[in-house]
Amino acid sequence: MDDGLIVNTTSNLKLYLLHDQKSHRLCRTVLSMLHQKNCVLNVALLSQEMMRNLNQKFRQKNTATDVLSFGQIKWQKLPSLRSKGQMIQSEKPFFDNLKPLNDYSSKTVRKKKSPDSLPRLRESRNGLYTRKILGDLAICPHVAVRNARHLGHGLDREFGFLLVHGILHLCGYDHVRQRDEEKMLEVQRKIMDEISILPQPLWRGCLRRVSK
Repeated sequence: MDDGLIVNTTSNLKLYLLHDQKSHRLCRTVLSMLHQKNCVLNVALLSQEMMRNLNQKFRQKNTATDVLSFGQIKWQKLPSLRSKGQMIQSEKPFFDNLKPLNDYSSKTVRKKKSPDSLPRLRESRNGLYTRKILGDLAICPHVAVRNARHLGHGLDREFGFLLVHGILHLCGYDHVRQRDEEKMLEVQRKIMDEISILPQPLWRGCLRRVSK
């Protein structure tokens, strides 16, 4: 059955290659783990300058960060994680008519409107149901590269982590208070464990640097 999930990925960066099909599969798997259906997720790769501008505007921090999330849903209850064994399901075909947004995607500053510079999608109708807009993620590969080097793993693994972290924010998870942080980190760890199963982690090959 069609899960109704649409993932839009886009990038205008020449130094980094985003593999649409692999990144779509990763996003849809994570959303499925969190019981999300019939929703739209936008993901964009942004330059350091663009990310710094967004971070300054929405968080009053004059520096580029790795991921920002613009959530569009006010959650009354956090979505639960599927039980182990139900998480990774057989691969489903992707939407043949998926097209990236014209420019770039989004971010997580919760409960704040996405900036005008980020392309937005209205609720998209398909058949008898309406897809909800989950939100937008903006990821800065330049910062992700620094993170990966510091932590001693690859860019694609770091990209997978940032996607998971950002999606959790869009689904209402937060880490402002210690109790909330512990809950978010636990769910984040379980998801990362599932999508990192060898020999073919779901994040492998999603993003790579093509030149220096």
